[in-house]
Amino acid sequence: MLIELLQHAYHAMTTKQRQAVFGTLMQQLPQGQVDGEQLHSEIHTFSQASIDGAYYAPFRINLRNFSDILEETDAWFAQLGDFLARSTTLAEQGQL
Repeated sequence: MLIELLQHAYHAMTTKQRQAVFGTLMQQLPQGQVDGEQLHSEIHTFSQASIDGAYYAPFRINLRNFSDILEETDAWFAQLGDFLARSTTLAEQGQL
């Protein structure tokens, strides 16, 4: 039940909140085997979602908010970072 609670909390958080709460712990987890076909499929889905505007949010830039980073942008970069890390692991496995 505790794991289910953590899963719900994790998915309800913004990217910044996840990083603040789980970031250090996630970096300490040992990297498992990466399935190249699954990774390719996930990257393709991510790419299509990006093209379709899933990570887009309208934003009016002004003097007060010009340095703000939107949640959608944080989520996009977090996902991209995960793909790069997993691709590196895949290369280390000799599967690229």
